[in-house]
Amino acid sequence: ACTMKYPPYLHVPQVRDAVRTQADQGLSTSCAYSFRTLFTAFTTLLTTNVTTRRTSVAAGICLSLLLLLPWLFSPCRLLLAPPQFNEHLRKDIACSISIRPGHRCDGSVDDSAFLQSILATCAERRQSVVLRTNCNCTAVSLWLPSHSTLAIEHGAQLQAAPPHQWVACRWPTFESLLRIQPRIMPGLLSASDAHNITLSGGGVLNGNGAQWWPRTVFAAALARPRLIQFENTTNVLIENLTLLNPAFWSASLGGSQYTIRDIVVRAPAWREAPNTDGIDVAATNVHITRVDISNGDDSICIKSPSANVLVEDSVVREGNGLVIGTVWSGLERDDPWEASVHNVTFRNCVALDTTFGAHVKYYPPQHGRVSNVTYENIQIYQTKAATSRRIDSGDHAGYAIGIHLFDQGRRQLSWPWVSATPPCVRVSNVTFRNITGDVLHAGEFICSGAGKIPACQNVMLQDIHLTIPQASGDCIFRGVTGKSEGHIWPSSCAL
Repeated sequence: ACTMKYPPYLHVPQVRDAVRTQADQGLSTSCAYSFRTLFTAFTTLLTTNVTTRRTSVAAGICLSLLLLLPWLFSPCRLLLAPPQFNEHLRKDIACSISIRPGHRCDGSVDDSAFLQSILATCAERRQSVVLRTNCNCTAVSLWLPSHSTLAIEHGAQLQAAPPHQWVACRWPTFESLLRIQPRIMPGLLSASDAHNITLSGGGVLNGNGAQWWPRTVFAAALARPRLIQFENTTNVLIENLTLLNPAFWSASLGGSQYTIRDIVVRAPAWREAPNTDGIDVAATNVHITRVDISNGDDSICIKSPSANVLVEDSVVREGNGLVIGTVWSGLERDDPWEASVHNVTFRNCVALDTTFGAHVKYYPPQHGRVSNVTYENIQIYQTKAATSRRIDSGDHAGYAIGIHLFDQGRRQLSWPWVSATPPCVRVSNVTFRNITGDVLHAGEFICSGAGKIPACQNVMLQDIHLTIPQASGDCIFRGVTGKSEGHIWPSSCAL
């Protein structure tokens, strides 16, 4: 069994005893998880006051109030650790779970304690946890230890509990508040510093997002949980599942050695369900194949740091298409503004009525490098509905193919934080090959202002055939070097 491990800064006896008391009541940590909370700053200030008498009380109060602000405006509460529940729940555990009406997995009770204990025990035994057909299990934030295998059979469902039951969450440090979309709430399924994890079975992972989607104001939005949230996790297989109605991103994947296949993601469009990304990757050695995604934001998005990623034989619908960029919100990154994406291929994919087809997007103050990216054998189809979805949300029309280093692909600099100066992201060796479709706007390649050194170099457009309704849908190039080969239509897309 895992035991509580106290970080060095928890050396104040009163604080340590309070943590131990809560741990004894059931909120103890998993083996490889170290929480970051308000205690970091508060106890440090407290200790400094006691030992040196140099730090002012006012400074401590101000810092504490600053860190309290997100808590005051969100349903967040202090998460001391991923839950590991009392040992008596571990007795006589069967790794195959069947419905027991009125007791477990019938949709009427919170099954978190029961499921967490089973996941921990069966992982120790190297056994699979199976949710049998007709199971409708309800939970908040289940943590997957190393060697976890969770199979949700066809006809079974693991669903997120209502928002009022998510009373435990990760407290943001001051540094995390400076990040884009810092995570406060853990995912429905979470893993950190783990390895050898499998999710499969043919069933449904349901985020019950409708109760969360109206929470779009800053602090409340941060407290929307992802469906799957893996950090620094290796050797992961996710296959044959439906990810339904995520409260926020569907799958947020960090680490290495991922295989994602035969996955269906379903969420409404942005106007109803904002920020419901499909699959977000910040990992190395990743293979994504045979996925079908319909959602309200980036469909498949390769963020930083990523390398050696292959996405193939997949369909994306109504979201933002096949994307590289922008930032990663993982807490393990020292610099969330650094772009680092290399050796990525999207091939044999279809984008149906997406706002963008295949594009690279960054914006100030991002910096770094993106290299060796290929989009090939991509079909893109857009209707006026795709443009309307963006315009109705305050954005501007998207395009089929492109690279945009100013403002994530908005067609004019209109938002208050959009700068006329591009970020220090250098993009090289990007190929668009055999791209076909019927679209409204062919492409935008906006990498620098007039007279600037090209930020996008060695861009190749080969065998492009995009049908557009009018001349205003032509390709636009700025700050780009490269060449074109084969048949190019419209001719404005020739470099």
